[in-house]
Amino acid sequence: MDPVSALGLASSVLQVINFTGGLISRTRQLYQAASGSLVENDELEAVVRTLQSHSRRIAMQLGGQTGKSQAEKDIVSLCEGVRELCAQLISAVEGLKVATNNRAARWETFRQALRSVWKESEISNLMDRLERYRNQLDSILLANIKDRLEAFTVESGNRDARIEQNLAKILASLQPGSPWQAEIVHATRQSLHVGAIDAATAAVSASLSAGAKQKRDNLLERRTLESLKFVDMRDRYERISEAHRKTFEWVFDEPGQSSSLSGFPPSQPWDSFSTWLMSNKPLYWITGKPGAGKSTLMKFLSDDRRVLSRLRVWQRDRPIFTARFFLWNSGSTMQMSRLGLLQSLLHQTVSNFPHEIRRLFPDRWEYQDVFGYDARPWTWPELSQAFYD
Repeated sequence: MDPVSALGLASSVLQVINFTGGLISRTRQLYQAASGSLVENDELEAVVRTLQSHSRRIAMQLGGQTGKSQAEKDIVSLCEGVRELCAQLISAVEGLKVATNNRAARWETFRQALRSVWKESEISNLMDRLERYRNQLDSILLANIKDRLEAFTVESGNRDARIEQNLAKILASLQPGSPWQAEIVHATRQSLHVGAIDAATAAVSASLSAGAKQKRDNLLERRTLESLKFVDMRDRYERISEAHRKTFEWVFDEPGQSSSLSGFPPSQPWDSFSTWLMSNKPLYWITGKPGAGKSTLMKFLSDDRRVLSRLRVWQRDRPIFTARFFLWNSGSTMQMSRLGLLQSLLHQTVSNFPHEIRRLFPDRWEYQDVFGYDARPWTWPELSQAFYD
């Protein structure tokens, strides 16, 4: 098993261990963190979906591998054990979902809910397994990469030179933007020195935890962005006809300078759009009769690079992002609603800086961190708060 595959599997396994262990070990904090929610059917469904997703990801990464070296066999065995644990927990949660359908079951913590179908000793055994898996993970990963670093060194006349060659190959194969992987490989290289095994194992453990957290955060960011989207969010933009290039050139001219060839009679004055873009004035009002081409003009402006170039006059060190939403009294509920307006604008804007999602949507982030998926509909208060933050 190549180091990249081993690192990916180890990260996926650790995410399962952290999610499951955190879910069961939390007590009163869970009730407070999840925006006052009690554990009910929606939360149980989110837990099931999360465990299923983790299990599928591990299965895909394993890809039928059985392992050749002992380290590879240990990784496969660990993955199979974690997937079995997921299956047992999913079965238990499915039983809890049946219980909530038969009666108004509401629990303050997931562990309290789990006691309805499992004995306390069974829950403790599961926690012990999680702890054992976590302890095994670092040493197994360390052994796997050590095997790769030392490959063919027995026949090599210069063992250190061969190890450095293997090290370079492994580092070159790692995913870009994942420094934690390189840190683990370098820590493994240090473990080959006499007496360095304990320090290397600690370094591997810390880097693996950081990597798993990074991947988990990236996943929550993608899910939050995806939940802001709605089916026909871009439908109106795509339905508006493209403007002929010369039809709206007048909007970038100074008033009185346009001719009839540019699509606007010079006898009708207007405020300079270019001047407004370069100023700090809050609103530029465009009005006209139905069918006059207001939407076509706005589509033209939203796609024209000259808008951004003029905005950069006052940009300084602040980033500029543009978003668009076409709102009128027809179409689907989301296309006509203020909720759809904010979801669309936030999705387009926040996509440019997903690292801010945790700060902008703290309650939703905490809910996902506890239960995994979050299928709750967006509310006006949380959207408007994020919009003004």
